[in-house]
Amino acid sequence: MLHSNTMRIGTDVFSFNPQCLLTSKVPIDTTGQATINGFSIEGSQPSGSVRNAVFKIDDEYFYFPTVTESGDSVPVKFPYEITIDNVLNYGTPVNNLAKIVSIPSWIDKKIFPIIALQAPNSDLASRPSVKIAIKATASSDLLSRTEETAEFVLSTTAGITPSIIDVTTKTTTTGSASIAIKAFIRNNDEWSNEYDLQSLKNLNADAIKFKITYSVSALNSESAKVDQIQIRYSIGSSSSVANAEAEIVTITQDYENELRYCQATIRHKKLIDSTIDAYVSFRSSPKYREVIEIGTGTGESQTYNLKPQDQDDNDKNIDQTSIRLFVDGVEKTGFNYNVEMSQVTLEVATGSVLTASYQYNIEAESWRQMQLALTEPYKATGWYSSRFEYSLPDDEDGKTIATVKFVLSRPAGSVVNEDKGLATGLTQVFVLPHKAKLETIKIPNAEFSYDEDSQMLKVVAPRGTNLVLSYDWIGESQEIDAFVTGLSVLELTA
Repeated sequence: MLHSNTMRIGTDVFSFNPQCLLTSKVPIDTTGQATINGFSIEGSQPSGSVRNAVFKIDDEYFYFPTVTESGDSVPVKFPYEITIDNVLNYGTPVNNLAKIVSIPSWIDKKIFPIIALQAPNSDLASRPSVKIAIKATASSDLLSRTEETAEFVLSTTAGITPSIIDVTTKTTTTGSASIAIKAFIRNNDEWSNEYDLQSLKNLNADAIKFKITYSVSALNSESAKVDQIQIRYSIGSSSSVANAEAEIVTITQDYENELRYCQATIRHKKLIDSTIDAYVSFRSSPKYREVIEIGTGTGESQTYNLKPQDQDDNDKNIDQTSIRLFVDGVEKTGFNYNVEMSQVTLEVATGSVLTASYQYNIEAESWRQMQLALTEPYKATGWYSSRFEYSLPDDEDGKTIATVKFVLSRPAGSVVNEDKGLATGLTQVFVLPHKAKLETIKIPNAEFSYDEDSQMLKVVAPRGTNLVLSYDWIGESQEIDAFVTGLSVLELTA
């Protein structure tokens, strides 16, 4: 028999519907506005897709449970935890936001949109997209506005300071509108004075932020917006993404059955020099303590051991997030927890009984590399499908908790003085095995052109010249469309 459980990221049941939850790191700032006149919505919503939104303001979450045809609506606190399922099920549909005409309570606020998207149940269907803006009227005619972005960290690796290669922007303006962008960089915990973008080359920085000034000559007839800011930087002699790894990790779940086998399939564009590896982690279920008595209050701050009273040693490897304390049956918050000693410290009224519930014996996560079983084209879509497999060794017991991660590696390297033979005096064509960086290609005594898409190098040199080629290369960034993982326990039956 084959007992299986299938999961994908963000859900605990098998689903073909791709989902995502997006939280803006940069707020919509309504400071100084006289009125808030609703929302401006862009993007597409294919048939069968979902686009819902919630908004964070001052550490609280709001949504619009009802919107009338006339555009009347009042934001109220979102009564659920912020999860992808809750926002998809209970958040405000984006199309309803477009109907709202006034939100007086949102003047002088910093508003962070949280958007949940779910694509249709079809491999070939278009994906939903959304861009949300707030329509506002300034207290006086405002022809120029300056705002500062959040900071973008370029590296979190201790002891390594990146070097900026360049910063490019894409903007859209109408009429006589204009956009001016300045940058500030951080180095050794100090922020610089402002820089023009063209002056940023070869500067060391571990973070960057931007000051953007929008200007128009007339209201309601001109517009200006920044579509994209792209930062290229290097760490040492390689690109910021070269020789680095990105990870996609599925949810961790207790499947109750003792699992022994995992299969994972990921859909991606063709890999050029880059790689995708898959790993699985199997762990045993933790143990539980349910409302055990751990001590009696003294009226002062006191430390209590997390263990049954008849046990000598404290419980080990406790899940800190699972700890719940109760004083005379009423849950108590605001305590300190010592991870190494498995102890809690808090003040409990004299004579009151302190009880606790928690998970313990949490196994450390250990990743096992899965074997690549097959890579093949995925239908006639231009995508590829890679399938990975892993089985626990026969001498290991099955485990109930599992999770899978995909590791995306983008290597880099150099080709030095590669002999390409003698020149003919005519155009010679070479298809390079790696994605060469154009600015690093060197062929002495020759003229050449290079097409990055086809990796085709065209060379012209005097007849009889030795063609010696050197260049740096970097793997093409992976593009992932979807993945699914299956976990099972195999039982042999007669």
